Amino acid sequence: MRGLALLPLLCSAAWSQEGSEIVGARERVWIAILEGSVRADGAFEGTDIDVDEDFDFGTPRIFNDACVWLNLPLVVIDRINVGYWFGSFSDQETVTQTFTFGDQTFTQGADIDVDLEFDAFSASIEKFIFPLGTDELGAALSIQAGLKYFLVDALIKSDTLGVSESRDVKGPLPVVGARFIGQFTEWFRVEVALVGIGGRYGDV
Repeated sequence: MRGLALLPLLCSAAWSQEGSEIVGARERVWIAILEGSVRADGAFEGTDIDVDEDFDFGTPRIFNDACVWLNLPLVVIDRINVGYWFGSFSDQETVTQTFTFGDQTFTQGADIDVDLEFDAFSASIEKFIFPLGTDELGAALSIQAGLKYFLVDALIKSDTLGVSESRDVKGPLPVVGARFIGQFTEWFRVEVALVGIGGRYGDV
């Protein structure tokens, strides 16, 4: 996949305390937007497909994320995060312009079903800046950097043409981002995060 950017915009409420504990855990819901292009080469060079304009994947979708962390009293690193993150994009479209995906060609006018599934294992370090208040009432801004190991499965099929093509991608991608936390009680907080991911693997 080339030029593909997954932008998870997290805005969630969580019932857990995130402060002075040594080890913690949480489950979150992400609103994710997919932008860029995807191409799968087969016997011939595939077509660059805009996932927003051609597949309407720019519409926000729900992703789920489970994470455990370890707080560290270090100067450079405040926390280590390890997590599992998953979600999918799906769409039904009528092909407006003939394109090739892998070894199959989908012609103009054909109805197609498109599925793109993501699974990711992540590890990151985090540094908090400008912390204010206490564990029970306060706010903090952090910066993050790490890796996500992605398992991505892409499927395009057309009952109209009687053809289908699937491709998968596996590999690590770098992750950078920022996170804002607002703690309102000991057990309730609101969190907003922006994380950017991008990359390219092989012929998919």
